[in-house]
Amino acid sequence: MENEKKREPRDNAVKKPRFFYSARRFLRNLIPKKREDERIFERVPAKLTIRYRNLRSKEWGLLQTCDISAKGIGLLSAHYLPLNTPLEIWLPVPGRGESMYSRGKIAWSKTIWFAQYRAGIKLDRPELVGLLPILRQRHSYSS
Repeated sequence: MENEKKREPRDNAVKKPRFFYSARRFLRNLIPKKREDERIFERVPAKLTIRYRNLRSKEWGLLQTCDISAKGIGLLSAHYLPLNTPLEIWLPVPGRGESMYSRGKIAWSKTIWFAQYRAGIKLDRPELVGLLPILRQRHSYSS
């Protein structure tokens, strides 16, 4: 007992205000976490407006895409999309005037700003493989 060191309270310790931790958490959500990307298919940046139908609530809406891969779509939304929500999706094909139909579920969703959400849809089947070369070509022209 005599050999154990006792910790004395430090008077010079700065106590951080509570809002500091909220701001830090907010900034952490804005910056994507660096981790090994285990995707088989590449992500192609694409800003398209897709039409969707929520199969649970039967509501229709529009979403903005950020990126697209053969197995998924990255989205920006003005409202929260709960995990595992099944969706029907109509994705416009650039330059063709038609839409591709697909189904999927919300794989992840997070708040990035007050009324802005970022979400990812995991598609049931890799149906967008044929669309990726068109989007890749379109992205290379716009860069």
